[in-house]
Amino acid sequence: MQNISPIRLLIKVLLFFLILNILFILFAPYVGNLSIYNRLIAGRLRFPFASGRWIDSSMDELDAMFDSHVIAAGTKPPNEFRVVLLGDSSVWGELLTPDQTLSEQLNADHILCNGRNVRSYNLGYPHPSLIKDFVILAATRKYKPDLVIWLVTLDTFRDNSLNPFVVTNQSQAISVVNQYHISFDTSSLKSGASVWEQTLMSQRSRLARLMMLQLYGIYWAGVVPSPVDPNSYPPVANNFHDDPTFAGYKTGSDLSATMFFSWVNYIYQIADGIPLVVVNEPIFISTGRNSNVRYDSFYPRWAYDQYRAIMNSDSSADRWNYVDLWNIISAAGFSDTALHLSPVGEQKLAAALIPIIQKNCIP
Repeated sequence: MQNISPIRLLIKVLLFFLILNILFILFAPYVGNLSIYNRLIAGRLRFPFASGRWIDSSMDELDAMFDSHVIAAGTKPPNEFRVVLLGDSSVWGELLTPDQTLSEQLNADHILCNGRNVRSYNLGYPHPSLIKDFVILAATRKYKPDLVIWLVTLDTFRDNSLNPFVVTNQSQAISVVNQYHISFDTSSLKSGASVWEQTLMSQRSRLARLMMLQLYGIYWAGVVPSPVDPNSYPPVANNFHDDPTFAGYKTGSDLSATMFFSWVNYIYQIADGIPLVVVNEPIFISTGRNSNVRYDSFYPRWAYDQYRAIMNSDSSADRWNYVDLWNIISAAGFSDTALHLSPVGEQKLAAALIPIIQKNCIP
């Protein structure tokens, strides 16, 4: 029996590992596009995100997100009027099963637009971020939407710092910022990955998440998630301390001086002719202790009232297609927070959006 040389074996293993990494670097750009969704199984009704209520995998890599989504399933049918919904966790549908979300409530109504079937797509993703919504809309253009509905709230315009989505999709964020001359600091972002960052060792966490996304797809294809029991989470807070501050702002502060309301103009540039409606989404309006100071746990009255006044004024000045639906949902239509809707709340919001969709139904 021939003796095995440990040194020669080690050299062979290192060479094999080196070759494997070289091959991975060459093919790494295509890994995120390898998906069983819309091929072996149906695409998802919303982007993958592990909210903690169901077994799932979070994914914030743009290509993988879209490849797993039903909007990427083949060519757009000629008789489809395609509506995409943008926003944060309230649009994504926190605590809701996919079929209870706003997009599916709209689809259940079987709306027609000049003889075409209106099909709504949920492209919301948790956590408010202007850059996130800009990047998602830019990537959505190739799927040929006929109408974009962007649901916003005061928090949407509050913070313009980096978030995990932007960090993961640095090159896409830089591209959008540069193309539309957005005043966003990209100095901490990189347009490309270093050689080490492209290796198998460096990419192992990403590969694990991509693999889990596919495996969970098989699980979701055969499982109908149970609705969340409304009694399993505390009701929306209705009583508050006498605290009029908002995110460090004191009563009477000029929000327009430091917040990013004017960035609505950027999303119209990115839409580039695609009809776009900006919707101020509903919030919970408390009736309990200190409700004369605060609408809810998020917003003191002075800040939210000023925000609404600014949005109404700016929309008129800059000719935004803007709709304010802030108070159309009663307390019973909210779930765990002042922004997350229950299935009943989603139904009421969908009913309010139907005439808006029909008004913007362009042949």
